[in-house]
This record gives sequence, structure tokens and C-alpha cells, in this order.
Amino acid sequence: MVLVLVIGDFHVPHRVPSLPARFRSLLVAGRIHVVLCTGNLCTDEMGAYLRSLCPRVFIVRGDMDELDLPDRLIVPVGSLTFGVMGTGAASMPPGGGAAAEAIRRDMGVDVLVGGGGHAVRLVAGGSPGGGGGGGGGGGVGGMGGMGMGLGLSWGEESSKVGGRRSGGGGGRGLLVDPGTATGAPRVTDVVPPVPTFVLLDVQGYKIIAYTYTLEADDVHVDRTVFDSIKK
Repeated sequence: MVLVLVIGDFHVPHRVPSLPARFRSLLVAGRIHVVLCTGNLCTDEMGAYLRSLCPRVFIVRGDMDELDLPDRLIVPVGSLTFGVMGTGAASMPPGGGAAAEAIRRDMGVDVLVGGGGHAVRLVAGGSPGGGGGGGGGGGVGGMGGMGMGLGLSWGEESSKVGGRRSGGGGGRGLLVDPGTATGAPRVTDVVPPVPTFVLLDVQGYKIIAYTYTLEADDVHVDRTVFDSIKK
């Protein structure tokens, strides 16, 4: 089991002052093995914070970053290979689809990670899955491996986990946009986005994706299972 934090679009301090305190209390050193960041840190303060979480931290450049960062990275994680794209001119096309799938294949990776959408997207085999809180399920105490794997301890009254969704996979790879970690707004947003990030539990060719959403100081967790992720 390898736990991969996928996070980005902070826009600190230009659009929001900081990462939400509720997320900071969850994201601490010793719980995560790999960090993949889609950029738009805007200052290196957030980069330093991410690098404090674990030794393997990979950050690409967003369209609002002036930091010296790569536009793309290829990162091996267990049995899979991840491609990470920034949010500049070469960003992952919105909505996934054929264009994003073509980039994934061109990079030769199993999982393509990109940001800029300010909303969570999990797309396997061309079909969207996951994202957001809610769903059936019950409290955190019944969520199984993820909470125990991270060693998290939350109040039942303030955190919920959605039911298991099957995200498919079918050997066609996976596209991931973690949304905005801070809820940073864009000028085109009619409704402000909610803060989100994605945690991937990589188990061989299987990925369990946990989407964290912060609404009204409540952290909601939704789980999506991708049974077979391959190039």
C-alpha cells in the first residue's frame, strides 16, 4: 500500500490566506508516502509545507506560479507510473475525454494528474467517477482501510464517508484533478468552489481514491475504487 496525496491550486495568499486548518490537521508528516502537486502554490511557503509531509514530493508549475518548477513530471509509484501536469499552456484538457487520454498515452503513464479545474475529477476509461462528499455510507468509523491507514482520528459528528463507488478502470488508465485545496475562486466561478484534495491508496494495479471535501467546517470523504489501472 502506497498513499499518494494529490493536491493543488492553492493560490495562497493572492486569493485565499492559507490552507484550511481542518485540512492541515489531517495532512501531517508520517501519514503520506508521496505528494503530487498540480501547482499554483504562488509562494514557496506552501511548497515547504508539502515537503515537510514526506520525502517524495513532486510539484509542477501552475499558470500563476513564478517559482522555478517543471511543467511536467513522470513519477513511478509502486506498480504504476504517474504523469503530473501543471496548469499552464500544456495543462490537462478540461473534462478529461479523448484529448486528456491522448496526453496520458503520449506520456506513457498509467495515471495522469492535472489541475486548473477547481473541482475534483476522477475519470477512468473515459467515464467520470468520484468527487464530492455525501452518498450513503455512515460515519468515519465504518470506512475501512483509509482512516486506519493514515492513522486519522476525527469526530463522528463532523466527518462522513460516502459509500463505495466502482470507478471501473478496465486497463484504460486514470485521469485525476484534485480540485482546489483552499477553495480559491476564479473570475468565471458563479458559485465559489469548495476546498478539496484527493488521497490515492495504490495497491498494485488497483487504486482506491478518497476525495476530501470541506463544507461548513465539516470534512466529508467519498471513496471510489478503480480495480485495474494499466497503460
